Amino acid sequence: MMEHLHLGKADVSVFHTAKGGNWCSGDDYFATAENGSITCAMADGLGSGEEAMEAASIAMTLVKEEASLPLEQLFHRINDAMSGTRGAVVSILRIYPEEEQCEYMNVGNITLHLHYPDGNVVRPVPKRGYLSGRPQRPVRQNWEFPKNTYFSMYSDGFAKNPLHRQLFSIHESPEEIMLRISREINHIDDDATFMVGRLVLSSKEKEEQDQEQQ
Repeated sequence: MMEHLHLGKADVSVFHTAKGGNWCSGDDYFATAENGSITCAMADGLGSGEEAMEAASIAMTLVKEEASLPLEQLFHRINDAMSGTRGAVVSILRIYPEEEQCEYMNVGNITLHLHYPDGNVVRPVPKRGYLSGRPQRPVRQNWEFPKNTYFSMYSDGFAKNPLHRQLFSIHESPEEIMLRISREINHIDDDATFMVGRLVLSSKEKEEQDQEQQ
């Protein structure tokens, strides 16, 4: 399944699939625009099947309901909610378009990459562990997020970032990128979720960008 989300100042595209033979996925995701920021989150319930789906769904429901909370408080709420469930790994990226900044918190093996216009890639090391109700101390990380920066986030159903060998132009939208690489990731036989997004350029910024390319 693919979903393309247009969140005002950001576009986000998602590929989401379940392990072969399962009617449900242990992965879940959510993205929203609220209070001048873009919040993109992903959860992977431990194992697979209905119990994994339940844990991931609880985590993402909390993100949906409490998207305006600071990330530290949001992770604390999610961790408390995981008590009595199988537990889940969770990553949350929050982008501030006007400030061209972002912040990120993570527990477990969901991976984030930031792809900058100059070719540099930031690859934060995932924090080991998972949310289960036991005390956790995830660390909030901050980076610049200028226009023409892309992010990619993916669960461990992918051995590598689906973008790791992909060349993409700053003229491509997340939807165009996802449609192009979906031919290569349809063979995945696991719970797997891949998200790619970027800030939306204004008409003037697009015009200036086109002029620079000429």
